[in-house]
Amino acid sequence: MAKWKDSFFYPGKIASPEKNGKYLVKFVDGDKLWVKINQILSVTYLPHGQNVMVQSDDGFFDSGMIINYKYNGSDSDEDVLYQVQMDDSKIVECSRKQVILSEDQAGLMLSDEDFLLMPGVLSTPVPSGADVSLDNLVDGSRRSASRKVLSENEKTKKLTRMEPQAMSTPTHKRKASAFKKDSDVSICHIGAAIASPKHNYEETNRRAKKELFDVVKGPVPKKSLFSAMNFLLTYTEKSPEQKLIDKKLLHEFSSESSNNLSNSDLGVEPKVPFDKNHLRIQLETGGGQVFSCWHKDFLSLHKTSFVVSNTYQRTVKYLQGLAAGIPCISHLWVRDCCKQGTFLDYRSYLLQAGISITKKSLMESKMKAKCLEDLEILVTSNQKEFVSIWSEILTIAGCRIIKKFRKTKGSNKSVDAVITDGSCSPDIIEQADSQHIPLLSTEWVIQCLIHGQKVAFDGHEKFAYNYEEND
Repeated sequence: MAKWKDSFFYPGKIASPEKNGKYLVKFVDGDKLWVKINQILSVTYLPHGQNVMVQSDDGFFDSGMIINYKYNGSDSDEDVLYQVQMDDSKIVECSRKQVILSEDQAGLMLSDEDFLLMPGVLSTPVPSGADVSLDNLVDGSRRSASRKVLSENEKTKKLTRMEPQAMSTPTHKRKASAFKKDSDVSICHIGAAIASPKHNYEETNRRAKKELFDVVKGPVPKKSLFSAMNFLLTYTEKSPEQKLIDKKLLHEFSSESSNNLSNSDLGVEPKVPFDKNHLRIQLETGGGQVFSCWHKDFLSLHKTSFVVSNTYQRTVKYLQGLAAGIPCISHLWVRDCCKQGTFLDYRSYLLQAGISITKKSLMESKMKAKCLEDLEILVTSNQKEFVSIWSEILTIAGCRIIKKFRKTKGSNKSVDAVITDGSCSPDIIEQADSQHIPLLSTEWVIQCLIHGQKVAFDGHEKFAYNYEEND
């Protein structure tokens, strides 16, 4: 597998001898690219326990883990199928060309020299093409057929659609045809916030070592480390474009204030992959309870609740955690607790709340519950999911959700603010304007949660419900 321009790994074969530290890789869809040696995985079959992305019938890539192989008795590579357990526990069979890897998923294998392509290994003419397997995919875009060079307008459009969005995280999805101009993006845009072979291939000397996984991700605990604790796991891999946007944004802020930012200040993601399946096993074996989504029982007087992620996020679960004032902690805390066999102080693993666009800095989490207490908010959109998600987040933050405008006398307002999007009806706009009620985007909500307090309705141009990014 080899790394494509979008930073995801796809299956292919070596098509040319080494040249200037690179090999020409021919991907299964026919496209070719010169790839650096250290961005190529030399492996015929991905090992048991490897987290992957599998292309489904609807053209999206869903996350899962390889648990077995199926051998059909033929010498053809495509007659050997992966058996993959998906995030919803369903087991599917797929060929090698249906499997890709994200940068994080590939990271573990790239750290093992058994999977690396050695320089000069193809210094003689290539007979038929050496097998190369690609790394993991969680977020980003790649066509399954051809990849056209994006025009400047298309690039701008893609960056806008990849802006941090509130999204649901139990299952990661990625559209296979997302390089098309009219492509869909796999993540769900909800406002401004952001899911034993008959032929024993395990005997290859490139199979994954269990010890390697334990060292990197931590072992499964043998005692109840996490009893009386509730957990929400949330993760979405930021696209290379979004990482660049965040980095440029923070560096611009740093330049304005003449401060130097450390990696911690920049919210740099740890190298240890976020393996949701492995984390769930560790936490549940250790006596903890992992919730798939927000639930009334998640917050309990008798239990400690955590949101676990790899870095600060704009996912629905992460925003719910900020709204509830509970600790949002790094998944490295789980690993280190399991490695040391003891409960460690989670405060050393607290993640930042996010980037403040008004203070121009990365904010530490204040863990303040109900930071919007007693505000009366109307949430409206032609998207039912938008209304449902943001009503829940605002309720957790202490707001009272109003279903419709109330009749008022004099200068009294029927609500404090309206949270909406571009689909807001003219009738709502007219009523809000007549009562001087601010029409706000979800960015205002996010910034309140990042700050741990109510911010000014007019504190930033992005707070306007009809704000649009300039091309």
